[in-house]
Amino acid sequence: MHVRRAATTFGTAAFVTLAGCGGGSDSPDAASRQTPSVNLSSPSSSPSPTPYDGSARGLVAVGHSGLTGYASDPKYLTSDAPANSWATGDNPEVDSIYLRLAEADPDSYKGYVANYAVSGSTADTLEAQVTAALKEVTTPKAMIIQTIDNDVTCDGNDAANYRPFGQLVKHAMTTVTHVSPKVTVLLLATPGRPLEYAKVAMGSADARRHFSSDEPCSLLTSKGKLNLPEIRRLTRIIEGYEAAEERVCAQLKQCVYVDETETYQDTLTNLAKGDWDHFSVAGNAAFAAHLWPTIKRRLDVG
Repeated sequence: MHVRRAATTFGTAAFVTLAGCGGGSDSPDAASRQTPSVNLSSPSSSPSPTPYDGSARGLVAVGHSGLTGYASDPKYLTSDAPANSWATGDNPEVDSIYLRLAEADPDSYKGYVANYAVSGSTADTLEAQVTAALKEVTTPKAMIIQTIDNDVTCDGNDAANYRPFGQLVKHAMTTVTHVSPKVTVLLLATPGRPLEYAKVAMGSADARRHFSSDEPCSLLTSKGKLNLPEIRRLTRIIEGYEAAEERVCAQLKQCVYVDETETYQDTLTNLAKGDWDHFSVAGNAAFAAHLWPTIKRRLDVG
């Protein structure tokens, strides 16, 4: 089954890029479902930060492989590439949200960034990620949370998991708002939609083979055709998790639910070739550019 970027469980295209939600062998999801080791992406090229004065400052990111640049380096398709993260990376080709924030408001962001997202992780690890991140950026001004994909099971139990999932997300958010009351938490919906993602995948023979399966929620049938009943099923499940996110976000004044991710459109060039579940460098750049107008407005910068 493919939900979106493996650590995103969908491949890049479908929401976070639909990485393999069922934990395909090509995705970090199945391999790393354990309490994660820390994965920082602090820009090495940034100047030394100014002395900390106790005010809200910096950007933190937590969640799954949709944030880690996973598979975006063609030489290492089964590894994270933090420099290429659309959220926090320092690769100028990507022009991440962090780089844009550091340019627009250097006093608040430049030199203050931490990415503790873990490829393959689920919502029950978010609070631990947040706790670790707060040791690096103690009172962040902004936090990005990208989750859902790896929590999708498509085994008939997803509906029962919506509420517990939402509570896990809420706990992670309250952990940061407790220590940094002025933070803005950007809670993301899944990137794109499964149908559009599946149509993009059909444009490559290799990607078509990758997504062809008889498993529940598969985007393509075993014969490589659009699996419309399962795509509709998967879409309903994803939207159930998104609704749970939106409900808990509405309970916190510091939370902004970013549903603009839903309108992101994948292309073959924007998918990591050979992986197909995550963004390429071009895909990370496109996703950052897609979200920047919303994030810029929500954080009131520049």
